[in-house]
Amino acid sequence: MLVDYPDQVIVHTVEHSQHCRTSLADAPSLALERRQVIDLPAKRALVIEHQSQSKWCPF
Repeated sequence: MLVDYPDQVIVHTVEHSQHCRTSLADAPSLALERRQVIDLPAKRALVIEHQSQSKWCPF
């Protein structure tokens, strides 16, 4: 499942031909493959303090 609007997009460009080492910097892209990684944020501990009161009856 791919989301339509990811938070970040990283384009891995092809700069040179692996075969002849020719520069491909200005060549048009023939295809685009999309893959997405979903990272879950680290859970933060929730600390709840409970306080109890002690009172004396004034009567």
